[in-house]
Amino acid sequence: MRCLCCGQDINNESRCHYCGLAVVINLDEFGIAQSLADAHKKRLLSFISEISVLVLDYVNLEGEIQALPERWAKIADASDCLNRIVWCDERFAQFEGQHLKLSVYYRGPLRKESTLFIKRPNTGDFWKVGIMITDSLKLRVFLGEESSFTFSDVALELYRFSSNVPFLELDYP
Repeated sequence: MRCLCCGQDINNESRCHYCGLAVVINLDEFGIAQSLADAHKKRLLSFISEISVLVLDYVNLEGEIQALPERWAKIADASDCLNRIVWCDERFAQFEGQHLKLSVYYRGPLRKESTLFIKRPNTGDFWKVGIMITDSLKLRVFLGEESSFTFSDVALELYRFSSNVPFLELDYP
């Protein structure tokens, strides 16, 4: 059996181990189970206040390259990027090595940082960072432009529910 909210396999559990949706059986006659799952997904997305990328800026001062303080650039709110790519307004020239650091801000004090290994975009020009939250409530990252981009092989988990300790403290009914 699969969770109606995130699609994870559910085996003899009362809640999905990934998103925490209560397992409901025999409610599909009127589409009630799917409407509960859709409402749960919307609620989970509302807990994410923003998704940002770490930006390293450099300046050339009298022929010497100097690093400026690190900063985070907002890409999008979670509700804007469900099943569609949203691109950061800023454009980037390159990034160090083969990794990109993202931060997911949840309502309240919780922030989850993830380092993602991703291929550099095949462009000689500036490029953007894009994100999409899939139906399975995972974050996929894109580098490039709307017409030509590379994307992460692995999607980042946004949630992990356990009956003992939820990854994200949610008030479940």
